[in-house]
Amino acid sequence: MLKPLLAALALSSAAFVPAQAAPQSPSASAPAKAQAETIRWQVATPFPETSLHTENLMQFAQEVERASQGRIKIVVKPDAALKAAEAKRAVQNGQVQMAEIQLADVQSEWQTFGLDSIPFLASGYAQARKLYQAQRVPLGKRFAGQSMVMLYSVPSAPPGLFLRKPVKQLGDLRQLKWAAYSPATERMAKLLGAKAVAMPEAHVAQAVTQGEVDAALVSADGFNADAFESMEVFLDLQAWLPRHGVLMNLQAFEQLDMPLRKAVIKAAVAAEQRGWQQSEARHRRFLGGLRDMGMDVVEPPEPLRTGLLKTVGEPLLDEWLQRTGPEGKLIIDDYRR
Repeated sequence: MLKPLLAALALSSAAFVPAQAAPQSPSASAPAKAQAETIRWQVATPFPETSLHTENLMQFAQEVERASQGRIKIVVKPDAALKAAEAKRAVQNGQVQMAEIQLADVQSEWQTFGLDSIPFLASGYAQARKLYQAQRVPLGKRFAGQSMVMLYSVPSAPPGLFLRKPVKQLGDLRQLKWAAYSPATERMAKLLGAKAVAMPEAHVAQAVTQGEVDAALVSADGFNADAFESMEVFLDLQAWLPRHGVLMNLQAFEQLDMPLRKAVIKAAVAAEQRGWQQSEARHRRFLGGLRDMGMDVVEPPEPLRTGLLKTVGEPLLDEWLQRTGPEGKLIIDDYRR
């Protein structure tokens, strides 16, 4: 059966070399009919067409159509009003065949979905890849148990800290007015002794422009050059790399014949590799653009990095481990091995 196979893989490119077809079941005996018809899928995504993730998703759709010789046509439907939980449920129930979500947005259902968004657990792309490898099998099993498979997963650009003045140690962050646009950023402010200024994420740029905050965690995806020109320093923390997952209804996958499965798998592996490369390149361009603006782009000094890890990273990881128990400990042990 494909369920255990897909659960174990969660799309590992090395493992996707199908040596033999899965045993035919009544539901999987439709290939002959499928060959005579064009299969049309809808992909729900809450992210705009210009985002890294949607552009990658559209290229994935094109590659599937090309590799399947037009037998599969995938329509990508961006909808900013779509919530991650709704999109995931729609795939699980078969209302749509595919959807893209940010995994941390559904962590209330299962805490492991939010592991990649724990600050300073995996800073930078190399560590983020290693964390993903440790999560891969548990994620695959979870989705398979919900009649889904995660085709691929790609990180957004990591957030760094915009500051009005340079900081060298943890104490320099105390009492700064800190843009708190999510539970995580509000909690970070409190742990650091900064003054949390609550606001929607969409208002961060305006708050910076109007001088309402001294510090704001922002990535390339949320950057507005005009708004942030009043800031002097960008601290390249790469605090975490929140990943997106492209989910597919498992029954829709199992109904494909083997050539079509291979086409989807091949395109998914390529999309994951391409997405990681593009995300990292986007972050590098972002840093270059800040330097061109005359902003001081710096890596955190070692005392500050250590202080952030001990004051923010370790407490939040400990809380996550308390919520996840032995299952979470196994993932972290694998990551740190």
